[in-house]
Amino acid sequence: MKSEIMDALIGAVDIEIPGALMSSEVESLKAQTLQKMGGIETADSNLLPNDLFEDQAKKRVVLGLILGEVIKEQGIKPDPKKVRTSVEELASTYESPDEVVNWYYGNQDQLAAIESTVVEDEVFDFILGEAKVIDKKMNYEDAIKPDENKPNEV
Repeated sequence: MKSEIMDALIGAVDIEIPGALMSSEVESLKAQTLQKMGGIETADSNLLPNDLFEDQAKKRVVLGLILGEVIKEQGIKPDPKKVRTSVEELASTYESPDEVVNWYYGNQDQLAAIESTVVEDEVFDFILGEAKVIDKKMNYEDAIKPDENKPNEV
């Protein structure tokens, strides 16, 4: 559902994207791609053409600007209880969950990543609360059929 909300938000706005943000996001996507290819740290990201990443970078930048504005206008902040719950859920998969919880709360960068996820969830909850939902009757086969207008993501 988040993906559909993001696509709808991106399609609903006409925004001019600052070139510096686009360039930065393209470079970030290139670096992520190189890392996924086996952590090639010495590889030159210029070997990967920018145009391979421009559509995805544009979506990410536009969505970041939109969500940032919603966060600012609505004063959305991470709920400490939800952050704690998220950290505890992550920690529960480890042998010593208490140590993992303490590690997250002792590592501001890692805790900030959890807080960011919680804020994102809260933004989407806000958007869903404001959205107008239209019920559409359809049979089961149509409901589970992939959207033909949406490209398959790998």
